[in-house]
Amino acid sequence: QMMQQIQNGEVPPVPQYPSEELRASDPLGYLEQEAEYRRAIDKRQNFEQQLQVQMQQQTQQKQKQEQEFLSQQAMRLAEWMPEFGDPEKRSVFIQEIATKAKKHYNLSDEQIGTVKHAEEVMVLNDALKWRELQANKGKAKQKAEGARPVVKPAAKRAANAGKVSR
Repeated sequence: QMMQQIQNGEVPPVPQYPSEELRASDPLGYLEQEAEYRRAIDKRQNFEQQLQVQMQQQTQQKQKQEQEFLSQQAMRLAEWMPEFGDPEKRSVFIQEIATKAKKHYNLSDEQIGTVKHAEEVMVLNDALKWRELQANKGKAKQKAEGARPVVKPAAKRAANAGKVSR
């Protein structure tokens, strides 16, 4: 109803205080206009208070819906990633993801804060793990270069095994 009133222009106007000239020329009219002014101010203040209450209720409702949504997404993430179910591990996981995302992708805190869906967290986690694997790929190759060749275990063949089978 308040939105309709605002859209239709039915907002109580801000009244003007009666002029001082009226006080000198018509004291009774001045008192009447002053009483009207007070009633109009009260009406306007009541409207503004109702509007404030309405906006606060709307804000609280949106925050409640946001919290419910985030808790649902956290439960979904806990199903996919068991470490996300433990509150201690969850906070560590979130901090690690945030620091790695800032490092690898130059994301700001606001951009990281927009990640709300469980799928987005999974994609970001996978992307960061891939980045780490790619960064460690060179180290693995260096390690493999100096390693001895791997000999697979097998039974020793007899020297005359080929002749006997022939």
